[in-house]
Parts: sequence; C-alpha cells; structure tokens
Amino acid sequence: MKKSRDLVAELMALSSRAQVRARLAATGDTLTLSQAQQLSAHMQTLADAPVPVRLGIVRTYTTDLLDPWLDFEAALQGLAADVYHAPYGMTVQEATPGSGLVRHEPDVTVLMLRFEDLDPESGLPLASFDAAQRQALADRVCQRIVGLAGQFRDVIPGHILVSLLPDVRRPGLGGFDTMSDSGEAAWRHAAKSRIATMLQESVPSATLLDLDESLAEIGRAQFFDRRFWYTARFPFSPLAARDIARRIVAVAAVRKLPKAKVIVLDADNTLWGGIIGEDGMQGIGLGPDYPGNCFVEFQRRLLDFQQRGFIHAAPARHVDQISAGLHGGQRLLVDQVGGLRRQRAVEHHKVGARQQFKKFVR
Repeated sequence: MKKSRDLVAELMALSSRAQVRARLAATGDTLTLSQAQQLSAHMQTLADAPVPVRLGIVRTYTTDLLDPWLDFEAALQGLAADVYHAPYGMTVQEATPGSGLVRHEPDVTVLMLRFEDLDPESGLPLASFDAAQRQALADRVCQRIVGLAGQFRDVIPGHILVSLLPDVRRPGLGGFDTMSDSGEAAWRHAAKSRIATMLQESVPSATLLDLDESLAEIGRAQFFDRRFWYTARFPFSPLAARDIARRIVAVAAVRKLPKAKVIVLDADNTLWGGIIGEDGMQGIGLGPDYPGNCFVEFQRRLLDFQQRGFIHAAPARHVDQISAGLHGGQRLLVDQVGGLRRQRAVEHHKVGARQQFKKFVR
C-alpha cells in the first residue's frame, strides 16, 4: 500500500498528461478508484486544456460505475468526457428521434448488451441444443443486434461500439467445452465473428468491442465482481472497469485527437541490442536467446502496427548504420518469429529532402 501511495504522490507531482501516461505504463501498477479520482482531479489542473468528448452508453446492465474510470482514462488522453447513460434496459426507445441519446449527440455510442437480452434461449445450456437449434439461435442473435445497431445509426452521429458481456458463469461442460461440438465458447466466438462481419458490411462506422479480449487479458477471476453483479447488476471489478474504459476512450481519442501515423525508430539498442559500430553484426543482440529475443519481440510488434497503417521511419543519421553491408541497395534484417528465421528487406524512401527509412519490416 505504501508503494501505491508513493506512486500516486509521484504522479501528482508531474506537470503533463504525457508524463503521467508514461509513468503509469512503466510501472503497470493497479490503481484504486480513489487514486484514479485523485489523479483525474490533478490532471484537470494542468495547463493543456482537455478536448471535450461526448460518450453515450446504451445498456442492459448497470454501467454508471464506469464513469470515474472513463473520466480518468479520458483525462490521461487529454479529453474531458461527458457521459450519457440511457435509462436501464431502454434500448429500442433510445434509437428514436428526440431521445436523450439523440439530444446528447455522442461522438461515440457504446451498446453494452448481453446475449441473454437479445434472445433468452442463449442463457440456457447450449449443450442441450442440437446443431439446427444452435444455428437458429445464432441467426436470431446476430440479426437482432445488427438490426439494433442499424436503428441507432439512423438517428445518431459518431461511432458505434457494440459489446457483448462475457458469461459470468464458466462453460457448462467445463474443461470438455472446447472438445464438444456443442461447446458454448465456440458458439459465442462464431456469433461474435459473424456480428463483426455483418456490422462491417451493413452498418457504417460501427465496430465490435470484444470484451472477451479484456477477459482473456485480466482473467475471469479478476474480471468479474460477483458481489456487485448479483446485488447491483454491475459486473466489472475495478481492474476490468478501467480496462474497458481505456478501450472505449481509445476509440474516442482516435476521433477527437490528432492521429499518430509514423513511428520513428532508433537503431542500436532499439531495433537490436548493442551497437553495430562497436560490436559488429555478429555481436548484436537479435535472436532466440535473451536479450536478443526481447528485440525480436519488439520487431514483431512493429509488424502489428504496420498492419494498422503506421509508417516506420528512422532519422537520416542512422542510414549508414542500418545500411551496413548493403547489397544492391537493400540490407536484410533478421525477423525471427516463432523460431523461424526469415530475411526481410529494409526499404529506402525519401521523406521531403531527407533520406529516411520506412517499413523496416515489410
């Protein structure tokens, strides 16, 4: 607890949101609700004024307790969240002209729903259904949720996030669930994949917010707060509430803040361990063993960001360093993924008048 108090005191002394974000990312410590509220109040006093963002939440379970975490995550990103919660269980009614949600004009609307609310039969043991019944149930659930998202699309601006609460219960078949043709996890996964595809095809600016990603990252025991769930219909632990708030605010930040498009990378001790000029090509750390495997993982992560549309670049002063041993204008970097060694070319491009590198790992 003392360590946590010391961290909060340190964060309260910082003078910018960027410093607070960097320090929190470096520690990975869990904050209590009161600490998050303290830090939210502190960030409101900083010189850089936050950008207003309007969030709308339509729900079939309690979500009001997300507000402090939404405020905190928004403050971290330089946003000031104005959150509207639709009346509990009022979904279709909020998708009509003149509703509270429509008057709020949200930048991001989050539909926080449960499978059981879309079709009561989805709350029954799916192992008791035959294949035709499971397919019919999936059809009804997918059509209902995509149709609902379409109704909201007709009356509100901004982006729509559709989420489905993971099951508080463990699979009815236990450890055999993944082996069974009637397993609940496989049915839910297939339904979510189909919903995501249908949203992409038929509802503009609407995406699936997969809460199962948060569940997998945090763990079921730490994700749910059963006491709050059974007494107040609020399912999330503080850890899960913050993570979900972070995912929602991330979408809002993309809409409201300038977008990062380029990742500028150093070379030595960044793309690989060591210094080529001192250690030579054979002496740098980039391979299956520590510490080289850390740099391999870092390069692998860069591949992910490239798939999102980011451009990788390096300052011109590193041209000679990265280009050591060029053959025909290309220097081959080692990209080691899953133990398989592959050669990937570093491409040369000009950015303005300066020689830069884009797409280190193509």
